[in-house]
Amino acid sequence: MNEDGRATKSKYIEWYNEYIYKYFVMLPADTCYSLRCGVIHQSKGDVKNNQIYNRIEFCRPGNYDIFTNRTILHGDVLTVNLEQFCIAMEHGVIDWYEKERSGPIFRKNAARVMRPRHILQDTDRAFYGPMVIG
Repeated sequence: MNEDGRATKSKYIEWYNEYIYKYFVMLPADTCYSLRCGVIHQSKGDVKNNQIYNRIEFCRPGNYDIFTNRTILHGDVLTVNLEQFCIAMEHGVIDWYEKERSGPIFRKNAARVMRPRHILQDTDRAFYGPMVIG
């Protein structure tokens, strides 16, 4: 975790290798970082710097035989079981949190972390559904 709470490519890759890669060996850290940037910034599943596949697609359980496998390679497209990927990410975050939560850097940055907001109602408007602050 960085002092200023900002993410960097090298920190993401370090975190991914420690907490996630063991669940998805077909999805190396630099490729997942490329996917993360593509999805967040451009809404694309294209990946860079991977010699085996050029695109990643997520599949819900029940499609193909991906339900029992975490990943399947179809030509130059890697299909990833979305549920398994989310579970691995959740476990990785929990493991990371348990390790870092009592450290000074985590405590310093915790106040700025996004968190759920409860439903608010006032005379002018009502907010419904998930809301995030931070």
